[in-house]
Amino acid sequence: KKMKLKPDINMLKRTLPTSPIGKKTFITNVKLLEVNEDNIWIIELEKPDGAAGFMKPLSDLIKTKPAIALDMFHVISLMKRKNDENVNEDVPKMQSEGSMWPRLVFVCFKDSEESPDKFGNWMANQLTNFSNQTDSGYLGSQNLYVYQKSVIEPKPVYHYLLTKDCINLIKKIYGTGGITKEDVMNDDMILTNFFGSVEKGRSKLDMLTETQWQYYSL
Repeated sequence: KKMKLKPDINMLKRTLPTSPIGKKTFITNVKLLEVNEDNIWIIELEKPDGAAGFMKPLSDLIKTKPAIALDMFHVISLMKRKNDENVNEDVPKMQSEGSMWPRLVFVCFKDSEESPDKFGNWMANQLTNFSNQTDSGYLGSQNLYVYQKSVIEPKPVYHYLLTKDCINLIKKIYGTGGITKEDVMNDDMILTNFFGSVEKGRSKLDMLTETQWQYYSL
């Protein structure tokens, strides 16, 4: 007899049985996006089918207990991922095709001694352990986060984050002593690392009023 039912290949890629009692593991890839700014990593979570990965346990922790998130995961911000199909358009990437919700990424502080692979594997282990210790997952399932090695060269931060988030991040990293728009406009290294060139960085900042600059605050 011919089979009438066809296997759902996408579902097979997303889940796999892991125990005799029928538990399934939901796999999420941990993508480390390298940027030219030496102080940070950007972490994107993605399902095997390309949709946004399961990030609720950590995103909830960041919103409710940011100091613990910083200590456990080195996360300093939760920000929107830019749609980098055209980096000159300041629009977010969606969670999946047809979705109305923007995709989020974790911005983490970078230890000068860490390599991308070392941090990526560490983050994947931290996320796996933490997500399975919370009640935020799916009933009767567990989560597995897998580091996916990047083959993309480091990019300016603006390649992955929206303009307002780049400015917010500059303030977080360099603004402990109180930083002005003029301070940033006169720092060639920050402008290049974040926006790709001094000229492009200054043009972005020139478009901001003082009110907007203050709005993009810590």
